[in-house]
Amino acid sequence: MLTQGKIKLTSPNVQETYLKPGEFAEVNASIPIVKKKKVNIDLYTSWIQQKIYFDKTPLSDIAQWIEDRYAKKVIIPDKLKDITFSATFPEENLNLLLTAIEGAYYVKVVQNDGVIHIIER
Repeated sequence: MLTQGKIKLTSPNVQETYLKPGEFAEVNASIPIVKKKKVNIDLYTSWIQQKIYFDKTPLSDIAQWIEDRYAKKVIIPDKLKDITFSATFPEENLNLLLTAIEGAYYVKVVQNDGVIHIIER
C-alpha cells in the first residue's frame, strides 16, 4: 500500500505495474498477476498515529486482527461474522474496542483464559 510518491513493481513473471498513493497491490505466487485496488489509507496507516481505525470492517476481520495482535482466540457465531463495524479509537485499547462492539450491537463480550467470546444477547 502506497501513501505517497509512485512506485514500479516488477517481477520476471508479472507485468510491470505502477502504484500511486492510496493504491494497494497484492501478488499471489501461484498466479502471475498483480491485483491492484484503491484503498482507504487510514486503514493501513492508523498505527503510525497510534490509532485503531475500522471502516465497515466485518467482525470476522476484527476477530482476526485481535487474534494476531493480542494472541487471544476470538469466537463469534457464524451469523455475526459479516456484521460490519466502523470506528476510530485514539489509542490501541482492546477493552475499549470490545466495549464499543458491545455497545454498537446487541452482543455480549465475555473474556475467559485468553479466549474472547462475542455472543448474541
